Amino acid sequence: MDSSIHERLKEARGNLGRDEFAEILGVHKNTLGRYERGESEPTSGLLTLLCTKFGISPQWLLFGAGEMKRDPVGENDIPSDVEMIRVPKVKARLSAGTGSLETSGEIEQFYAFRSDWLNRKCSPGKCVVMDVAGDSMDPIIKDKDIVLIDKGQDEVIAGNIYAIGIDDGVLVKYVDKEPGMYVFRSANQAYSSIRVDLNDESLNVRIIGRVLWMGREL
Repeated sequence: MDSSIHERLKEARGNLGRDEFAEILGVHKNTLGRYERGESEPTSGLLTLLCTKFGISPQWLLFGAGEMKRDPVGENDIPSDVEMIRVPKVKARLSAGTGSLETSGEIEQFYAFRSDWLNRKCSPGKCVVMDVAGDSMDPIIKDKDIVLIDKGQDEVIAGNIYAIGIDDGVLVKYVDKEPGMYVFRSANQAYSSIRVDLNDESLNVRIIGRVLWMGREL
């Protein structure tokens, strides 16, 4: 099983005592203890400082990828003056198909993004990461991709991709507007468009947020 960021934080401490490690990082030892036990989330500033002072790989610390110690010069190093912002990934899945009922808002893990990039793209505190299931948005977004959604951008700009809620289901689609109507389009031509009458009070339709970024494993 993959380790958590809390376990990796403890591993990065190595043979240093908690008091000494906490002093170097500028936090109280009890605060550090809560971080290591998973009782609270370490701040992006602390994680950046840890990587800078101890030569820890940000990719290893944040994602468990690669080796703990980074190379002296690496193209994937994060500059010491750039902080990271951790965005929650929820258990809910976006359906790229006919609709997913997996809509739990419970936080599953966190993904880290550069603060300078995220602050330009997203509404503060409104971002969330979700899995995608299905092929209706293929080849733009594929099955098992992850997407970053800005819940602060819930006003439709035609032709953009949005996370959408219809009753108990959640979808990811292109969204267009016609008088009194939303049109949800797939990238995959095998899927028909979904036309939703906004005056139909029997439907609970909502724009969750705009999809800003996607990532996938090869």
